[in-house]
Amino acid sequence: MTATGSAVARIEKKQRKKAKSDLETGGPKRPLNSWMAFRKYYNRVLTPYTQKAISSCLAQLWKADLFTAKWALLAKAYSVVRGCGEKKDAPLDEYFAICAPLIGIIPPEVYLEMMGWRVLPPQEGDSLKVPQLVRSFEPSLDCFGE
Repeated sequence: MTATGSAVARIEKKQRKKAKSDLETGGPKRPLNSWMAFRKYYNRVLTPYTQKAISSCLAQLWKADLFTAKWALLAKAYSVVRGCGEKKDAPLDEYFAICAPLIGIIPPEVYLEMMGWRVLPPQEGDSLKVPQLVRSFEPSLDCFGE
């Protein structure tokens, strides 16, 4: 190993040790991403189904969502808030209850209706029992207030 190679190895080892100690002390956490924020917020819309079925539906809803930029903003702000203290001091549900309405996120209770979606039963023979999402209309941003 060259002198440069061993110096690199020592630096990498030091970085790994630091990361491990951060985990033990509750140091830096992975930031919440916009998809995970969206998923957490709207998960209850499809409660009677399995988590696997819900994930499939939420992915479809996410691809058609008009407000992904708002979700990126919410997720980033939450990550900053959570990074200032312990995770237990920044419950995500409470954060959403306060912040989501302030930036115009559609409440879960009316999301499907406002975005033009209808939930139909799973197709016959679908072993995963994923509900079908059918769109009656595609809203534009003009349909929503500021």
